[in-house]
Amino acid sequence: MGSWIKYLFTYRAPLVLLACGLCFASGTCKGQTYAEFFRQQRTQEKYLVKQLAYLKLYADQAWKGYKLVRGGLETINGFTSGELGLHRGFLSALSKVGPAVGGDYRVAEILAFRL
Repeated sequence: MGSWIKYLFTYRAPLVLLACGLCFASGTCKGQTYAEFFRQQRTQEKYLVKQLAYLKLYADQAWKGYKLVRGGLETINGFTSGELGLHRGFLSALSKVGPAVGGDYRVAEILAFRL
């Protein structure tokens, strides 16, 4: 019996130091709080309300992004349709015969020759 007690006291100090070191080195541990364990329904409702608030913020940010992109696309569409309108006007002006050319006698001869 004496050897067992001697063994316990000989190795007890290092074991206690090791246990204390592990406790202090572990940092903070996150576990269930009192409210999470005993008031689960209220805690779950609180978390769901928080989640709904975050989802509303996310939806607002998504809507703002959608409006920004839509405005940019409308601007690009305005630029391209405006430039296309300018090209269309220029090409239609080229297809019309000017009054100085239309009244020339040579134009009538060319048209008669082609037909």
